[in-house]
Amino acid sequence: RKYGSSCSDQTDPLPLRQRVGVRAVPAPIVTAIVIPTPRATHQRFFKIAKRGRDDISTVSVAIALEVNGGLIEGAKLGLGGVAATPARALKTEAFLIGKRLEHRVMRDAGAILESEFTPLSDHRGSAAYRSAMLSQTLERFITELEVSA
Repeated sequence: RKYGSSCSDQTDPLPLRQRVGVRAVPAPIVTAIVIPTPRATHQRFFKIAKRGRDDISTVSVAIALEVNGGLIEGAKLGLGGVAATPARALKTEAFLIGKRLEHRVMRDAGAILESEFTPLSDHRGSAAYRSAMLSQTLERFITELEVSA
């Protein structure tokens, strides 16, 4: 997830997360975008909403895990509806790496995930409901993996 930008004859390849919200003068021109092939062996997206289609989600969770021999070697969790903008669950990702892919670990990760964000209440759901849905998606994720295996 790197992109190259150019001001005059200088090239500046940087990971995208280091560029978000950065204003440069003069403004760089994006000259290339490199998106690596995902290495995730298990991935799933959960949309929690009042209606399954044509509705804004109350909470959304994208999970991508790289698992080798039962051990989690890489973890990416993207969340929507729990912060002002979509966010990554960096503390939860760090916790998961090196752990076994099992219910106990996902339950512990769910507790970390709930503490990592402070959602607001609105007409789609309360803050408590949104927090509870975060940990529930991790439990659902591993349950669905077991069923499909």
